Amino acid sequence: MTELEADVVALMDHLGLKNTAFGGLSFGGLIAQGIAEKWPNLVRLMVLSDAAARIGYDDL
Repeated sequence: MTELEADVVALMDHLGLKNTAFGGLSFGGLIAQGIAEKWPNLVRLMVLSDAAARIGYDDL
C-alpha cells in the first residue's frame, strides 16, 4: 500500500495541496489512514466509511 500512498502524496505535491480533507471508502480509507500516519501535516481531517483499521490478523 505504501506505493499507492506515495502516489497520492506525489499528486498532492504536484497540485500544491496541503492540509487536505480526505474521504475514503473501504480500501481508499486504508490509504487515507496510511497517509495520515506517514504524512500527518498533509491531513486536516478524514471521513472514512467501511475502512478497516488494519489488514490481516496477527493471531492466525
